[in-house]
Amino acid sequence: EPPAPAPEPPAPTPEPPAPAPEPPEPAPDPPAPAPHPPPEPASPQPEPPPEPPPPEPPADPYASPASTEPGESEPEATEPEPEPAGYDAPGALVVPQPLPPGDPGEIIDIEELDLGADYIGYRILYHSRSLRGDDIAVSGFVATPAGEPPAGGWPLVAFAHGTTGMADVCAPSHDAEEIIAEDGAYLEGYAVVATDYEGLGTPGLHPYIVGVSEARGVLDSVRATQHVGSMLGADGMPRISVTEEFVVWGHSQGGHAALHAGQHWQEYAPELELLGVASGAPPSQFSLLYTILLGGPFQGYVAMASGAFAEAYDEIELQQVFTDEAIGLFEVLETGCTDEVFEVFNPLASEEMLKVENPLSVPPWDRVIVENDVNRAPVPVPLLILHGADDEQIPAISSQFLLGQLCTQTGQGPTVRLEYPGEHHSGAIDAHRDDLLEWIGARFAGEPAPDSCA
Repeated sequence: EPPAPAPEPPAPTPEPPAPAPEPPEPAPDPPAPAPHPPPEPASPQPEPPPEPPPPEPPADPYASPASTEPGESEPEATEPEPEPAGYDAPGALVVPQPLPPGDPGEIIDIEELDLGADYIGYRILYHSRSLRGDDIAVSGFVATPAGEPPAGGWPLVAFAHGTTGMADVCAPSHDAEEIIAEDGAYLEGYAVVATDYEGLGTPGLHPYIVGVSEARGVLDSVRATQHVGSMLGADGMPRISVTEEFVVWGHSQGGHAALHAGQHWQEYAPELELLGVASGAPPSQFSLLYTILLGGPFQGYVAMASGAFAEAYDEIELQQVFTDEAIGLFEVLETGCTDEVFEVFNPLASEEMLKVENPLSVPPWDRVIVENDVNRAPVPVPLLILHGADDEQIPAISSQFLLGQLCTQTGQGPTVRLEYPGEHHSGAIDAHRDDLLEWIGARFAGEPAPDSCA
């Protein structure tokens, strides 16, 4: 979701926006950029936290387009055999069967990327842990500027990508060379590691919007990058050098993943030195999102998140809330990316799709949906929330509520939220780029973080 060179960013406004305007045609979230070295940090305009809404269990909101294995139509979803159009596709590293044991972050396979003279990069396959605690393989890529790194290594940004789909063919690392060629300028001054997340490009269905899974994929990608730096050089592959400290950044689904990485960091990877989390347009307030998405041009997200929940949690079954007609369509999650999923699910009337009015009224869906929201635990490091005021997919008011909810959490780090007038879901990435890079640079410089919660 990396945009083109930075435009003039509009000044952030503290005014709370109205919920979602007209939604545009669904398209995959653009891959987030690898940042430039930030300019001299200027104080962002913090937005005072609004009163948090009553804690109502969210529904399976901001799901994303694409798929891997439907929670119900593929009983072999947990089987390790590769799928023909999946992780053995061009640009993918093949997962060995059986998978040799390894610690989280340990490298399984590595492949040098052809990035020309300006960058050094590798496609990586590394060990992680599934939601159930199983040893799994996760893919991704890491890239740094070529040339002599600064003392201590290139400052490391762990990038959490936005929605691309749930099918293996939707894994961003398959197109790593193209992504870096188009957006390489973002790498100036930074190393970037980008996870594909569990199940994208590797066996199993991608647990879309399952926070623990996203967090582990991101945090283990940082561990993997540190392994890569120590294992290269002797065999002629260019060595990379990165800092022990890192910042997590993501937009849309990536904003959700970035927040969960911050919330689970201390329990899952306490040895890592996390300096801050930046989250753009994070899906939150799932009950609100469910109401907005159902019956609209982004209804496919509901199917994606639901298929992922049914695959990730033994107690969740699609038959509990979906009609037989809808269940028969979940196969598209295994083969199609965002647009294909939307083409299948968006035409359905809500009564053709669901046999209950709201999944939040059905146990255990209510519990699973609520625990995957991002408003229930503190982020104990500096946090930046960015949102376009006219976001048509995830209304800006949702992150206004989120700010208020996080500010009431014991242990929440310094938090600031910036809003960008007139900007929609994807367009906000260009608009907030300068503020984002300034904030990231300030974290590596050890400067005090702004705080709207104080």
